[in-house]
Amino acid sequence: MATLSQVKNRANAKPKRFDPPLASLKGYQLKNLPEDIISGAVVAALTLPISMGYADIVGLPAVYGLYASVVATLVFAIITGTRHIVFGMDSATSAVAGTTLVSMGLVLGSQQIIDVMPLFTLLTGAFLVLFWVFKAGKLVRYVPSVVMHGFIAGISLAVVISQIPTLFGTGYSGTSSFPYGTIAIFQSIPDATPAAVVIAIVSLALLFGIKKFIPKAPGPLIVLALATIVCGLLHLDEAGVAILGTVNASLPTPVMPNLDAVDLFTVIGGAFSVAVVITIESLLCLEAFSIKIGERSNGNREVISFGIANVAAGLFGCPPCSASISRTAAAMDSRGHSQIASIAAAGFIALIIIVLAPLLYYLPRPALSAIVVVALIGVVDYKRIATYARHAHTEFIVFLLTAITVFFFGAIEGVAFGILISFGMAYYRRSRKDTDKALLGVAAADDPLRASEKERPNPGVPFSVFSIKGRLTFYNIDNHIDRILENLDPNSKAVILKISKVKSIDATATDKLVQLIELLHARGLHVKLVRKLALTDDDYTRHELRMVLQEAKMYPNVVEAMEGIKRDFSNQRIEVEVPFVTVTNTSKSGSSFSGRMRFPISGEKYLFDVDLDNTPGRRRRDAEPFLFLSISDASDTIEYVRFAEGEWSWNQETENVRIAVDRLRMLAEANL
Repeated sequence: MATLSQVKNRANAKPKRFDPPLASLKGYQLKNLPEDIISGAVVAALTLPISMGYADIVGLPAVYGLYASVVATLVFAIITGTRHIVFGMDSATSAVAGTTLVSMGLVLGSQQIIDVMPLFTLLTGAFLVLFWVFKAGKLVRYVPSVVMHGFIAGISLAVVISQIPTLFGTGYSGTSSFPYGTIAIFQSIPDATPAAVVIAIVSLALLFGIKKFIPKAPGPLIVLALATIVCGLLHLDEAGVAILGTVNASLPTPVMPNLDAVDLFTVIGGAFSVAVVITIESLLCLEAFSIKIGERSNGNREVISFGIANVAAGLFGCPPCSASISRTAAAMDSRGHSQIASIAAAGFIALIIIVLAPLLYYLPRPALSAIVVVALIGVVDYKRIATYARHAHTEFIVFLLTAITVFFFGAIEGVAFGILISFGMAYYRRSRKDTDKALLGVAAADDPLRASEKERPNPGVPFSVFSIKGRLTFYNIDNHIDRILENLDPNSKAVILKISKVKSIDATATDKLVQLIELLHARGLHVKLVRKLALTDDDYTRHELRMVLQEAKMYPNVVEAMEGIKRDFSNQRIEVEVPFVTVTNTSKSGSSFSGRMRFPISGEKYLFDVDLDNTPGRRRRDAEPFLFLSISDASDTIEYVRFAEGEWSWNQETENVRIAVDRLRMLAEANL
């Protein structure tokens, strides 16, 4: 494991535009070799079933998925500058490639797909190299996370539907494009093969069950092995179940692109679409895992690695590949330290092709399709989508429109439309009048903001202070983060982030702020957030800010944050039990109140976290609350409620927030 100083040096070092081969192995320690080889075996076990399934998505024989997992994975491991990313066939890229080939009028599983694939993947790699030349990797910051969620959901739905004929053995072999192909697929369901349906249902049940109850077990590999054994013993191929058949037990050989296999301009358009998706998906993967190990990713530098790896894959007739989130996570979880794990995984897959290929003869295709379906269902972030639906109606609309457009018209069209709608929604939020306000922040017993320099505490260690304010959106949050990281004093032991003047924030900005805090933590820095008691533009902003505030300790002002740093480094830690009280959906005389309140945070500070609900006519107590603060949308009216000894007492005055907070503090102290 790297020392903290090594992590800091790596994180603060300026990334190069391009590194020599095997640059990621610089300083490699041989003592890590056994763990890297074990990690490679884990990655290979995960790769074996899903790569064959993804090959089926793009219409190639399953062995081409294994070929890609040797060639692309090995080449990327040699030329990349990142230590942990695993490259190969992945769900979103395979799904886009498959739907793109179908939209070109090609039939999946036909010889024409095999003939077109070398040129298709070569052009995809060439576009990626061009993206690197023009630094297009930086444009990924303008793709909102909600658009990516919509893209993944739309493309996953399209591919899951396309797997129905193979899953249930309906015999349908036509196109799956909307609308006629989709309708034909559902019309073919009555022709399903009973044995195939049984295999599909059992495989799906096992995959979901293992994922839920034994999450660390290699579910796809277990299902693949069991299904192959059962199919071989019972000769289910004679009952109409489609099997993998003879697998060529030899390593891939170079092939020449066939320029006459299909219209060149059609292939160019499709390859461009896939290259865009690879860039977006792979850079998001790179950014996520770089944060975990305390590195600042150089996305544009890695785009050329994606391109060269795909050019190599195309020269061997393999489908397009991208960074894999699931296999990268598996490599890190199994204590992989470097790209040696990827090189070992490629070696294990090559060994499987040579030695175990004959054993794959009876592998039933319905089981392979079940593996693909479960993988695609798993990449959709249902929790985040539910958050959009509950708290962010505009984001939810963008998600739905993006997913629908991707499903009906294609990946590039859907992403472009989603970005356009996101800009429109951002403008709408900026131009509309403030409504549905929410209160969020920390209030102190006194206000030391005007404290003189002599009165301010000296934390005793170097620290940096940054302020983020205004409306944070997907198109400006990276500028704020770049400014912070570029101006961060390398000698700092702590960072204070002031977010009191953040008026609104969208989902992408929230994700990026959380990632920034995680990156600072990974560098060994103490992070303090400053959010004084203040109004947000809307309840959604309050909800998103709460996600940010959960990542670090928070204070009402910089002075208190400096005191917190001082305590951290003097080992004077204060542990305080925080009582929690709520009031939800209560009303009286036409007025309504709804929200949550937490206090105290420490001896003299209280967090006021209020979610307003102006729906009259309902009264329901979800907890035993005794204190509540509400701010009217129409004026500066402060309403507060007290619940004591089974009775409500009400008061309403027109005052400023500070006076109201003082009153609430006295009530809180009386009850606590």
